[in-house]
Amino acid sequence: MNVGLVVILFLLATVISSLLSRVVPGLPRPLVQIALGAAIGALSPWNITLDPHLFFLMIVPPLLFYDGWRLPSDDLARDAPTVLSLALVLVFATVVAIGLLIHTVVPQLPLPVAFALAAAISPTDPVSVSAITSRVPMPRRLMTVLQGEALLNDSVGLVCFKFAVAAIASGGFSIWQAGGEFLWLSCAGVGIGVAVTWLSIWLTAKIDDHLGADAGSTALITVLIPFGAYIAAEHVAASGVLAAASSGLSLTLRHSAKLGGGVHRLERRAIWNLISYTLNGAVFVLLGEQLPRLLERGLKVSGSANLQGVESLVVKIGLILIALYAVRLIVLGIVFGVLPAWRNLRAGEAGPKLIPLLVSMTVASPRGALTLAAILTLPATSSGAISAETRDLAILVAAVVIVATTTLTGLLLPVCLRWLDWSGAGSPRDDLREIEVGMAEAALSALEDARSERAKGMEDTSALDAASGEIMQIYQRRLDSLHHQSDAEDRQAAAELRRDLHRAALEAERQFLKDQRNEGEITVSQAVELDRRIDLESAIKSRR
Repeated sequence: MNVGLVVILFLLATVISSLLSRVVPGLPRPLVQIALGAAIGALSPWNITLDPHLFFLMIVPPLLFYDGWRLPSDDLARDAPTVLSLALVLVFATVVAIGLLIHTVVPQLPLPVAFALAAAISPTDPVSVSAITSRVPMPRRLMTVLQGEALLNDSVGLVCFKFAVAAIASGGFSIWQAGGEFLWLSCAGVGIGVAVTWLSIWLTAKIDDHLGADAGSTALITVLIPFGAYIAAEHVAASGVLAAASSGLSLTLRHSAKLGGGVHRLERRAIWNLISYTLNGAVFVLLGEQLPRLLERGLKVSGSANLQGVESLVVKIGLILIALYAVRLIVLGIVFGVLPAWRNLRAGEAGPKLIPLLVSMTVASPRGALTLAAILTLPATSSGAISAETRDLAILVAAVVIVATTTLTGLLLPVCLRWLDWSGAGSPRDDLREIEVGMAEAALSALEDARSERAKGMEDTSALDAASGEIMQIYQRRLDSLHHQSDAEDRQAAAELRRDLHRAALEAERQFLKDQRNEGEITVSQAVELDRRIDLESAIKSRR
């Protein structure tokens, strides 16, 4: 097998999926990537063996880190009771209820194996949630809860999976031992993730103070942080998944502005956007590539394991899916009906109504590659506790659940969100006008103080006056714009107009630069430097 060719094919499939999802706007990109991966798996001559341990080490940490980094820490703190309820209560309830159901409808799966399978499919996948919700207009608060739940419930599900596998091997289970290990896994995982991030930022800041900031090394440090947190946590038998996620969350709390200047932060964000885009796409393509062989092995088992054929197995997996959604709906109803924050929010005129909220949250629960990687670690023991056929059957159920939940989320979530009609979740920018005014006023005051300080002892202040006046005009125009455009729609329209006009001006600059380079008036290196300045200004203006 040519590893280089496989990587290129996966990256090409990621690019093609992006093109197809733009051509057909309603087509969820993860589904396209899974389909393309399945085509690669069905048509290619090689067999790619997914090493789940390598997958957890190389793919999972950066994705969880970046999702945690992007998650607003204040929003997460506000809804911490909701997120913790879903990450703990919902996962435990799902493991127990679905584990018993799996053993009942598929008795060929022993009870410990059924619990292990239930633990693997119980948590929502943060990679899938991030990939699907990024293309769906969603209320900010709902997005925070979903992403926070997905980040935390994986560690809970994996802990339950680990205990189920241990029970299979030993034939026993101690709830006290499980509780103690869960506390260690969780607390140590979070602590290690926070410690690695804060230590990395502190060391980097000290080095930058003495030697100067370097954009490349600073960006590379942020790339290494999740791997360091994951490896350190796993080394002491803590949760590497939770360590990677908490390292990203703590980077927001620690404030990543300490890592280099503004240009460095822009470059660092660009690097992480590329990493996230590439790995997200590769994960779904890899998932699709594995499906044909998993389904083939599972279907062979269904014909030989006294399951009354494929049709009967499909019905049984359908019952498991329905039960998954039913348990989630019930627990969500309890959480959103009991917690005062959500009860008070729904009582307001602009708040969401309970039924649309519950349906939307129930549908937004895709499973993904983490579920597949977990179930692939299920060992086929020589003692016969888990036979090869039993393992293949469990993997088949997990694979179908992954595809079904991802498909349903991608297709139904946009419809549910339109039904939700959460008018009170408007653009966060509506709440930022006073902050933007305060920022501009603070900048003007600081400029005036700086000008006065620098003018002391100067005989000729004309150059200082010109420089300060030019910068102050920029902030004064911004302040005037904010004062005169009090309506949110007016501000949005004015911003769009400014972006269009500025885009036209930048294109004229770029064309003139190209003409000068073609005529030999400037060197290629000079043209590249000037073009880079245009790109930077364009990136800044596009965010206003």
